[in-house]
Amino acid sequence: MQSTAAVLKSFVESFGYPDKVLAHLTDNAVWTLHTGSQEPGGTYKGKQAIAGLMNNVFGGIYQPESCAVDIQQLIADDNQASVRFTLSATTTWGAKYSNVYAIFVSINEGKINECFEFLDSNAAVEQLAADAPAELST
Repeated sequence: MQSTAAVLKSFVESFGYPDKVLAHLTDNAVWTLHTGSQEPGGTYKGKQAIAGLMNNVFGGIYQPESCAVDIQQLIADDNQASVRFTLSATTTWGAKYSNVYAIFVSINEGKINECFEFLDSNAAVEQLAADAPAELST
């Protein structure tokens, strides 16, 4: 079985591809996206709910193949880990995006069962709204 650090590293490096992200999760995983009052923040319970979030983000907002992760710090013990990284991508409408994220996870038998994600939501809104199509700006 992979180390906790290896699981988390592989998890964030799979960003861009919903199926790869979901493969790292337990069936009853809980993902809490902390964005203040910005959408799509909230708590997503179970793979099906998380799949909806992933498909919205990595398909509706970002071009999956453009997503790149630069890990600045990763800390792990036996069943918990955290990572700080920059996610860079190109939106589906061609704008460049780059933001710093922090993720904290609990891992059970090599799968993530709880994920807390933090990002600079103001920076995200500013970058994503700049040239967004009208249907995404409302």
